[in-house]
Amino acid sequence: MTDVAGMVFDGVLATALVAFAVVATRAVRRTTKQRDRLERLRARVGWLEGQSLQLRKRAAEADVRAFLARVGREPSLDVRALSQYGEDTLLWTLLGHRVADGRGVFIEAGAFDGKQISVTWLLEAAGWRGLLVEPIPERAEACRGNRPGSHVVAAALGAPGGPSQLEFSVFGDSEDGLGVLSSVKGVDGVSAEIAARANAKTETIRVPVVTLDAALEQASDELGAIERVDAMVLDVEGFEATALRGLDIARWRPRVVLLEDNTMGRERDAAGILESAGYQDGGWLGVNRIYVADDQPETLSLARAWTTALDWSNFIVRGL
Repeated sequence: MTDVAGMVFDGVLATALVAFAVVATRAVRRTTKQRDRLERLRARVGWLEGQSLQLRKRAAEADVRAFLARVGREPSLDVRALSQYGEDTLLWTLLGHRVADGRGVFIEAGAFDGKQISVTWLLEAAGWRGLLVEPIPERAEACRGNRPGSHVVAAALGAPGGPSQLEFSVFGDSEDGLGVLSSVKGVDGVSAEIAARANAKTETIRVPVVTLDAALEQASDELGAIERVDAMVLDVEGFEATALRGLDIARWRPRVVLLEDNTMGRERDAAGILESAGYQDGGWLGVNRIYVADDQPETLSLARAWTTALDWSNFIVRGL
């Protein structure tokens, strides 16, 4: 009986193992199919995002042209929306018809050459004036040529009492777009990680450091007195909090702030500085966190409605 029971047990176990293998195989197949469907869905969403973004850009460009025609002004630049995620169309939607005389003031830190994926080109085309900050000398010089209506500062942004110079790692031009990236030497930011994976060649340079307050004072001297900043864009590879510590927020009181945040919310220093200063979370656009000053309730409501209704970029960046 023991042998018979053992044979029975072995048979039952073998049957169970075969059944488990069949179930597991089917589960793997279902998982693979689901993964394939998810990838196809991601591709479709990506296509929809691209189409939606292009439509939003064309609409913003048309609105800028119509606005300039209505107020009897010529565009300062070719009217084009050049941003990566539609940041320029968002800023124009939030502020374009609300600033005095339609001549707002902007800051864009991390401006590159002032044209490629620029967030503020469209605003300058509409007659705005502003400050472009770019630490790499060659790129800052290109900014001066591309953006005659802006004051360009060739420096990194820092906090009062900080170092007067920083070393930057500049990544060489390549087909994968690394030529638009740079990072503070020794800091493991997103740009450094991308460059390391691509085994990109780098050049180390030393650049001066200024505070945003000092840079805005310079811009006021060149462009005329600045009473308030309307739009501020900070794309400084993880040094957004440091840059904010060099700004008297109560004095300049930017109406809308876009913070690039490649950590997708894990980094809290810059957000904490703005929230402590009375800024409200207006949502996300791609990798950008949107903050609106608390004396701009209509702008805040519009930002939240805009980012909720047009959230395709966030699907792509953060995943479905």
